[in-house]
Amino acid sequence: MARYRFQLLLSALFILLLTYPLLHMLPIPSNWSSNIASIFFSLVLLAAVLAVSQRRITGIIVLCVYVLTALLEVISVYYKSSSLQIVDHSLSAIYLSGIIIIILYNMFYVAKITFDTICAALSVYLLMAVLWAVLYALVDAVSPGSFTFNSQIGSGTSVMYFDEKLSMVPLYYSLVTITTLGYGDIVPVTPMASMLAAVEAVIGQFYLTVLVAWLVGMHISTSIRHKTTS
Repeated sequence: MARYRFQLLLSALFILLLTYPLLHMLPIPSNWSSNIASIFFSLVLLAAVLAVSQRRITGIIVLCVYVLTALLEVISVYYKSSSLQIVDHSLSAIYLSGIIIIILYNMFYVAKITFDTICAALSVYLLMAVLWAVLYALVDAVSPGSFTFNSQIGSGTSVMYFDEKLSMVPLYYSLVTITTLGYGDIVPVTPMASMLAAVEAVIGQFYLTVLVAWLVGMHISTSIRHKTTS
């Protein structure tokens, strides 16, 4: 299981990305979609626990934060409260940030590149998109109306939900921003939301640049070691 932990995490992230659009399309009750969305988001968080639990103390700390995060996620589905939503998003953001840092620390200290290492690198990129989606939802929960819509993507609303059918909206906007596509159908209108989007775009490009340089460097280093030992 430990050998494939990042493959499992990457698979869970892709399932999450596919689940939200389907929930938006299927004619199912809102409470059902909320439950399903929360379950799949919790599965991603659980896969992240498995991915970073190489050391016992790290695993215990991450697991405790995961349990609290998952519990808040479930409670927020049944008890609609702006304060609870802010706490839930804040804790999720802290949790995802910690997971990303741990994976990056372990990833850049590997002795050789494997398929699981590449899966870890891709997982970090998608986890950053999920993290920023949570941050967008948090900003809009603290300051409603931080984003406006120039299309029907938000069904006429200007709210960035992250726990109901419209969970695809902040996630979609985050993916569009981190890849610098910039369709313009969702526009940040407050200073905090605008700066958050700009920072995501910059970090996304920096990460890809560093990642490619690191992969090339590791490949050259491995080739030199093989030639030296042969």
